[in-house]
Amino acid sequence: MKKMYNKLLTLVASSAFILAIQAVNAASREHIYQGEEPETLKKYKK
Repeated sequence: MKKMYNKLLTLVASSAFILAIQAVNAASREHIYQGEEPETLKKYKK
């Protein structure tokens, strides 16, 4: 039973992570259209 729970937790965590990445991508795209880049994006684009 515990293994099943761990698998479920991993699945939820990874899908939440993917959703977060997609949200950041969408937000940064909107910022670029406005002619500015968010600070966090600049850090990763070195």
